[in-house]
Parts: sequence; structure tokens; C-alpha cells
Amino acid sequence: MSERRLVLSLDGGVHEIDMLPGETVFEAAHRHALGPPFSCIAGYCGECVATLEEGRVEMKNNRVLSEKQLARGLILTCQAVPT
Repeated sequence: MSERRLVLSLDGGVHEIDMLPGETVFEAAHRHALGPPFSCIAGYCGECVATLEEGRVEMKNNRVLSEKQLARGLILTCQAVPT
């Protein structure tokens, strides 16, 4: 099974964690017990919004972020899968 590494800034700390294939940023952070913010986990509420500083993601669902916000690098971690 191939793994990817993710550098995540959360609550003032920086964490380097592994990501499993097909896993969202939220799922990886949750699996590592980092306590990421969330509410619906379906791409509808925006509670898990974050800024992508490097790399690319594909979002499974997005009912919250506008094209302008996406262009600024905002993502929904519950829907964002690194590509």
C-alpha cells in the first residue's frame, strides 16, 4: 500500500502524517488523533475549511466554497483527497 506524507498546521502545531490512498485530509488527521474541526463531514457546512499551501487536491463534494475561495487555495478537508 502506497503512502503519501502530509504536513498539517493545526492548533499552533505542525504535524507530518501519512495518508492512505483515497483518504481525505480530514480522515488522515482524524486517524492520527489530531482533533481536526468538523461538523457534517459531507462538504455542506464549511467547518473544516483550510488553506492548501502546496500540492493539489480533488474535492469529492463542495457545497460551500465559491470559485473565488477555491482560487485562493481554500479547501474542505473532509472532501479533499491529494492528487
